[in-house]
Amino acid sequence: MAIGRSANADEISAIAIGFQAGANKSNALAVGTKAKAQGDFSVTLGAEAEVGGGNSHSVALGFGSLVPGGAGLDNVVSIGSGNSSDSFATRRIINVTAGVGDNDAVNVGQLKGSFAATNTDLVGVIDGRINLLGVGGSGNAFVDVNPVVVGGVPSAAADASVEGSVAIGGAATASAANAVALGEGSVADAVDTVSVGNATLKRKIVNLADGTANSDAATVGQLNGSFANTNTALVNVINGQFTASNATLVGVIDGRLTSANTALVDLIRTTAGGAGGVAVPGSVFVAVKEVAGAAAANAAAAGSLALGGNSKALDAGTVAVGEGANAALAGATAIGSQASAELTNSTAIGAGAKVTATAENSVALGAGSIATEANMVSIGSGKAGDAFATRRLTNVTAGVADTDAVNAGQLNAVKNDLKLATDDIGILKNDVLALKNVASTGASVGGFLAVKPATGAAAAVADKDGAIALGGNAVAATENAVAIGTGATAKDGAAVSIGLGNTASGNGAVAIGDPNTATGQGAVALGFTNTATGLAAVALGSQSEATGSSAFAQGSRTSALGFSAIALGDGARAALDKPTTPPNTPPEDFASSNIAIGRAAQAIAQTTIAIGNGAIADAEDATVVGDKSFAAFHATAIGGEVRAEGRGSQAFGWQTNARGTASTALGFRANANADGSMAVGANTLVDIAHVNSTAIGTGAKTSRADQLVLGRAAGVSGNGTPFKGTSVTIADIAASTAAQSGPTDVMTVDASGTIGRDPSIRASIASLNTLTAKHTADIATLFDLNDENRRQIGKANEGVAMGLAMETPALPADAKFGLSGGVGYYNNASAASMAATARVSEKATISAGLGVGFETGEVGARGGFQVVW
Repeated sequence: MAIGRSANADEISAIAIGFQAGANKSNALAVGTKAKAQGDFSVTLGAEAEVGGGNSHSVALGFGSLVPGGAGLDNVVSIGSGNSSDSFATRRIINVTAGVGDNDAVNVGQLKGSFAATNTDLVGVIDGRINLLGVGGSGNAFVDVNPVVVGGVPSAAADASVEGSVAIGGAATASAANAVALGEGSVADAVDTVSVGNATLKRKIVNLADGTANSDAATVGQLNGSFANTNTALVNVINGQFTASNATLVGVIDGRLTSANTALVDLIRTTAGGAGGVAVPGSVFVAVKEVAGAAAANAAAAGSLALGGNSKALDAGTVAVGEGANAALAGATAIGSQASAELTNSTAIGAGAKVTATAENSVALGAGSIATEANMVSIGSGKAGDAFATRRLTNVTAGVADTDAVNAGQLNAVKNDLKLATDDIGILKNDVLALKNVASTGASVGGFLAVKPATGAAAAVADKDGAIALGGNAVAATENAVAIGTGATAKDGAAVSIGLGNTASGNGAVAIGDPNTATGQGAVALGFTNTATGLAAVALGSQSEATGSSAFAQGSRTSALGFSAIALGDGARAALDKPTTPPNTPPEDFASSNIAIGRAAQAIAQTTIAIGNGAIADAEDATVVGDKSFAAFHATAIGGEVRAEGRGSQAFGWQTNARGTASTALGFRANANADGSMAVGANTLVDIAHVNSTAIGTGAKTSRADQLVLGRAAGVSGNGTPFKGTSVTIADIAASTAAQSGPTDVMTVDASGTIGRDPSIRASIASLNTLTAKHTADIATLFDLNDENRRQIGKANEGVAMGLAMETPALPADAKFGLSGGVGYYNNASAASMAATARVSEKATISAGLGVGFETGEVGARGGFQVVW
């Protein structure tokens, strides 16, 4: 659907609203002048907002907001252009409900709460150093540095004074190349070392992974494993001393004892380098020196080992090696004079090393080291003043897993990143302090953020992954849902609800304003008290309702009820007020595709269209386009104040009426009032009684049923002005004549102008044809006779010419024979002749002549005699 000049929606379920708005991918929505939604399921709201090509399920909110095309930015929301030269490059989001899930947006209140949960605040950012920074939710801070404060004055800033060095913590000092000092007061003053304390302050390093390379730190578990793999039995311990003839432990591989070539057996009390000890003859690998007056070693349980005076291995699998060593509970290992491993699976290695009764599974490594908490590794005592309060841990491989120890190289990298972030953190200080103030008091932050909790409102709730809730009573109830505003609710999918009391339910559902309800996947309700219900339903404006899949309502108090129904304009209604289906069936189930556009336009029957101010289509399949026009069942009315009131009627023009069933009216004030009638032309009229009549031409009026009237008669208008009648002209009469077939009649016209035909002409024409045929035959005969007469006259004329040419020769007295010839001409005829005379006696002669016509060749002759006396 495309609404607005040059708007373009050319894909399935795409919607473009606004001048030059474009929704060019399936299910895309673009609302606003020149808004562009060019990704599948993308949404742009605001003039010139754009979701570029290739970015599906993304949203651009606000003027000029941009999700750049081709950047692989699926499933993102942009509220700014990202162009630093634009005043809208970025925007604030206000009234944000507190996030609940890991992917939720957090509000200022949560940020403040994170600081409070870790008892920190962002303060004292001086000269690029961080005295305290807590970021993250309660118990989940990513950086938390809390300086020692004495008498209200924090400790000195950390100091990394040599290239490559890192110091983190109040008064921490790294004064050697590549040295790292971690923690308050820590000192790293040797090259390539890591310090977690100083000469008097000792700390433990816990959660170490098992070492793999020769330079790795080893865990207690690895140390215990080394003893377990000796495969050597130490037996027959007597008085804490032992001997074994020619005993040697060999096959040391990778620092572990893997075999012994001789069992240490039959140990007896002897002297090793002085009174009270055990020695292995011929060996430098084993020697035990007894402490004067010490009690015997005690291995009290199966699989336990105690070696040294007063040593105690008191539970299954325990090992105690060294004078006074104590391994108290199962799996404990104590190695070294007075070493003590007091809890299950604990390990203490080194003189005086101790794992206390509260430190199950922990390791104390090194003389005097103390482990006091479960699952930790300590390499120092942590006691101020002890030389071994802390120790360096060197040759550590870079950590990979979340629980790996990091080495100085990794820390240096972090240091570099921190240096780059120092300026930003300094700037952030004031903003965070201001945000803290906002969260607690509701004040504003320099005009960029203002949050004022509603009086008596409950806390916002966002308890699913990715959910965001901001505002009193705001609820983001499902994953990735967003609810911003007092009482806003987003649920049943990745819905967005912004504003007082808005409710958005369904994946991609959007409700923005005060208060709106959008229910269904992709449903959108924007403005005041709008309701959009159904897949991709859209309700915009004030108190509008769109119910049904792809229904669209925009304006004030508009209603679009039904599948793909469209209502645009103040009070427009596309619904079904006269259902032909069962009465309890909701309109959205059967009122499909109705369209009402214009103020108070009504498309209120099945599959109707009403476009224009006050247009009404209230019967099935009616189509109305124009101001205050009306169409009935299966009728069409197009034009201003047009009425097509008859079933199946058609009316086009202005103030045009088609009132009869199946009637047609075309032209200004054309009126077709009778069933089956047609009125074509301005002011044409077919009276209600003139069924099946047609009036064509300006002012044409019928006078009876089954009549066709062309034009009007001459007359005088109502204001006294005379007007001419209508003449009828057939443009090409010859073409019309050529199209005729069969017998033809004479067209007649009576005094009223009614046209008819007279078939009697056919008999007259037949009689005339007969007479004409007879006359034609007579004329042919006359022509023949005339031709014969002409020939005979020609011959006669030649005869006259021959007579004129014929001359009988006269014979003199003494002549007996004479011959003569001549030429004659008469009436266009010519002839030649010849004559002869012969004397038969003195007083008697005979003569003869012969003539020939020049034209016909006719021959004439004569003969005669003459007697004289």
